[in-house]
Amino acid sequence: MRLGLDTFPALTHAPGVGRYARELARAIAELPDDPELPRPELRRLELGRGRPVLPVSTLGAAAEARTVRLPIPARLGDALASLGLTGERLLGGVDVFHQVRLHGPKVRNVPQTYAVSEWCAPGREEAFARDLERFDALFVFSEHYRERLVTELGFAPDSIHLVPVGADHWLRDLEAGRAPTPSERHRVLVLGAPLPGREHVAILEACERLAAGGLELELDFASTRVDSAHALRARVDGSSLGERVRWWAPREAELPSLVSGSRLLVHLARDEGTAVTPAEASVLGVRCLLSPLPAFRETLEGIAQWYAPGEDLAAAIERALAAPVNEAAREVLTSNATWRANADASVRVWRNLVP
Repeated sequence: MRLGLDTFPALTHAPGVGRYARELARAIAELPDDPELPRPELRRLELGRGRPVLPVSTLGAAAEARTVRLPIPARLGDALASLGLTGERLLGGVDVFHQVRLHGPKVRNVPQTYAVSEWCAPGREEAFARDLERFDALFVFSEHYRERLVTELGFAPDSIHLVPVGADHWLRDLEAGRAPTPSERHRVLVLGAPLPGREHVAILEACERLAAGGLELELDFASTRVDSAHALRARVDGSSLGERVRWWAPREAELPSLVSGSRLLVHLARDEGTAVTPAEASVLGVRCLLSPLPAFRETLEGIAQWYAPGEDLAAAIERALAAPVNEAAREVLTSNATWRANADASVRVWRNLVP
């Protein structure tokens, strides 16, 4: 089976969809050649304009896969498709194509799949459903999103496939020799852009209250979107925590050490379809304080601490900092939340789509 994969974001965007494309490609290329589940021949398509921020070596064995690079705007990719140069033809022919972007390369003549990890904005449900209808199968990382696709958008249950979330990449990098950075204080970490519902300012104010009460802590806001968060940056600059709070954009290579050297990840959100961020931290033994979202509970029940809306956030952070790590549950998560497991499950779906 020849598998086409959109890997444009893999090297141009470190977190989110970039990490998914990068780790999935790597895991597929490194699958053992099992006669019962033969490893597909991976072919990578990189269509789009963007400067790489990561070296190709981060793709592991996938760096050696047949790759077609077209550094052109998306509209020119659409023009190529109108001339018959669709994604599968650009790659010299594939049996199935996996998209990692909702509006990725145009594919017409072979089955294509897509992983739904984010929901649409309110009021966009009909357009979202139309966008998803062109895929022959959908992947999800939580039962909750499977149910939403069926009950809210009307998709057939047998067209939606639950696959494990991969969360072992930072553990792999640490084992390769990157040691965690020790901290004398309790380090509280917040990962990701300051989107609505993530409560960055409320977390800062809660940590300020705890520090004023005598708790020795540090607070790190780590995001690739530092420049666009002017209000939060100004609030951090004027914080009573002083140098104990940072709002910065770490490099991808710095994240394993940063996360593993933290005591607590605070990850609040309104809606997410995957528990990848807290799972990444949990497999490193880091405590997590999370919104009680269904996707988070499915993966991290018995491991994470939960923040109920209306609860005193400072008290919740203090409680989570003191909570013991459930090592037995963490070991189960570490065994299950792997990119190898994700690739295995994905390959089984693709093989069922190919005649």
